[in-house]
Parts: sequence; structure tokens; C-alpha cells
Amino acid sequence: MITVTGLAKFVPALRHCQAASIRFAPTGVQAGLERRLAITGLATVFDRYSSVADALQHPSGQRG
Repeated sequence: MITVTGLAKFVPALRHCQAASIRFAPTGVQAGLERRLAITGLATVFDRYSSVADALQHPSGQRG
């Protein structure tokens, strides 16, 4: 389970990846993290996928 402190690390990681044109997309997100993302408003910021394979099928970050 990711704590609030761990979740706080997601934002700078996302910014770093965006600056380097690298996609940051958490995979295998479980209910606890999903709730924390929703509560903090970060659910709209991160593309999330059920698996790495699912993320790789959508390289642009857009689900079809």
C-alpha cells in the first residue's frame, strides 16, 4: 500500500517525466491508491492501467 508520503512523491516524478518527454503511468493500481488519488484530486492527473501490457497497448496515454 502506498502511503500519503509515497503518493506525494508521484507529483515531482510526473513533472520530471513530463520535462523529459517520458510517460508516467502507474499500473496495477489497487483500490487503496485509487481512493487516495480521488481524494487528493490526482485521479485526473495520472493515466492508470491495470497492467504494463495494457499501458503499452496505449502508448499515447489515450485509451481507445
